[in-house]
Amino acid sequence: MQFLLILFFYSYSCLKLNETNSAGQFVNFDTLDALVEYQCRECGHDFNDGGMEQGRMVTVMPLIHPVFKVNLEFYVWTVSSGSEWDNIFHFTRDTDKDGHTCTHRQFALWVKAKPEDSRNLITHISACVNGEERVLNPVVSKDALHTLEYGQYASKIDSADTTHHFYLKLDGEIIHEELNTNPITFQDVKVFVSDPWWPAAYGLIRNFKYRKYDDFCLNHCPGIPVM
Repeated sequence: MQFLLILFFYSYSCLKLNETNSAGQFVNFDTLDALVEYQCRECGHDFNDGGMEQGRMVTVMPLIHPVFKVNLEFYVWTVSSGSEWDNIFHFTRDTDKDGHTCTHRQFALWVKAKPEDSRNLITHISACVNGEERVLNPVVSKDALHTLEYGQYASKIDSADTTHHFYLKLDGEIIHEELNTNPITFQDVKVFVSDPWWPAAYGLIRNFKYRKYDDFCLNHCPGIPVM
């Protein structure tokens, strides 16, 4: 109800602003701004840009909705020697261990050297889908900026039923999509850049954002303050 009220005020005030210079007579802009700011803080986070550091927790997110979008840009110039994975970021509810369940890995990204190919890296892109870890291992270039997007949107079948669809997009192309019949709401999720269990990748991360996947958050909260 609050969301609909905000959208009504926002649309109405914009309409009146186009019609007259006295739009302030029709809506209290201080109240509107406060409502928009509150709604944005409830549905989005912007994270700091910068390099990866092992064990650096950047925030604890009180809620991750079953409809969401996580997007970022990452650049890796080198990784650890051997076959070990280097972590870039990790969303988890635990701090004392790492595992392969949805409790341990809501979203996470690792990279490692590609054997006999010094120009490329193997990725380990992890997400929780249908109650279990979903992993993809595409190859990306070293010393290049890449974009990654995790998303899950709701699609209404009829007035009663809604389906959830998970997708992964790498460098602007969807590399995986599936129906998620077990969407989960996560609480008190720790965000690491990078996690304490694996070496940190040598690189940087920027434009790292989380949004609830709805029209208001995606279209009216473009610049949420860093949490």
